[in-house]
Amino acid sequence: MKRYVKYMTVYMVGLILLWGAPTFALELLHEKQGKAYYKTKDGKTIEHQIKLNAKSPTFIYKSKDKRVIYYRAPNGKILEARLMGAPVNSSNVPQYDWRNGCSPTSAGMMMGYYDLNGYGGLYYQKLIPRGPAELNTFVPSSQRANKAISSRQHIADYYTSYGSTGDSCDGSPTTCHGGSNCLADFMGTSQDMDWLTITTNCSDSGLSTPVNLDGQTQFWNYLDGNALPWTTIDDWDDCFWETSGMYGIAEYVQYRGYSVSSLYNQYIHEQISGGFTFANFKTEIDNGRPALLNLDGHTMLAYGYLGTSTVYIRDTWNAGVHTMTWNGTYGPSGGPYMQHLSMTCFTPSGGSAVPDDIIPNIAPLLIILLGT
Repeated sequence: MKRYVKYMTVYMVGLILLWGAPTFALELLHEKQGKAYYKTKDGKTIEHQIKLNAKSPTFIYKSKDKRVIYYRAPNGKILEARLMGAPVNSSNVPQYDWRNGCSPTSAGMMMGYYDLNGYGGLYYQKLIPRGPAELNTFVPSSQRANKAISSRQHIADYYTSYGSTGDSCDGSPTTCHGGSNCLADFMGTSQDMDWLTITTNCSDSGLSTPVNLDGQTQFWNYLDGNALPWTTIDDWDDCFWETSGMYGIAEYVQYRGYSVSSLYNQYIHEQISGGFTFANFKTEIDNGRPALLNLDGHTMLAYGYLGTSTVYIRDTWNAGVHTMTWNGTYGPSGGPYMQHLSMTCFTPSGGSAVPDDIIPNIAPLLIILLGT
């Protein structure tokens, strides 16, 4: 069963393994007509012919702290995979307390929103099983949403404490509680994924364990500002879609019996020219689609806007209405304050015309049974 993802920014590519010889410290200057131009430590400029892998991304470089991995996609674009997960009209928008990861919790708020409100005149009441979804898990509740975000089986197999490593199982869906059953499972949250590093397809991917520390999820983005759809990742080797949080959202939606009309990650325009704009965000909101807002280390649900730069968000740290500035920074009181980097946008499909939990004409049936 396929699963997870994350994202990153690159202004300098250092320690790039170019052609299998020694490792050089280089600064990427630009790319043109199939060639990449780099500046060496002593100021010289060298060029390198770009060679593409027709099937899957090719590993380029891993940052020193291992939070960011750079790849070249089959179409030549540069990709980054960045680890996300900080330690640590709104009446119809859920607000969910942090549960074993900010990314699956925020995705859970998105699922809860569609569970409660539907989309395009259709109902999506199986996105939170045994629903309807709660509006607030910061107060005592039945915790239906929490089970959809991070199940007890997921916690037992993968989660100990924020930032820790070591799983109770190897991460294979055939050995860990019989397969994925919640967002955190599908999104790869907290999972070491030891089994991925020994597969043939992943041997040259640059992956090393642990892939995600407890509470972390990984999101991928193109570094030219274009959107990266989940369907593109679907064509790559399993080491890529297994480690994509965004891809895991698609898997969860399908697991719950619905379809994905659109799902993608994209850097915002202010970070990479040509990226996702505030006007694009307003279009999503105007059409009834909340989005995930990704900071450099944290994910939240963005559900509204005001003026030309204010974003309304649901955070996983505190209940209530919160705002931030588009392309600004956000963080807990006293910091750390994290930069707004990208968005994850989702459009569901395949809902039902009648809510799944409604049985029509039950009163006449009772009359017949009672014989009155």
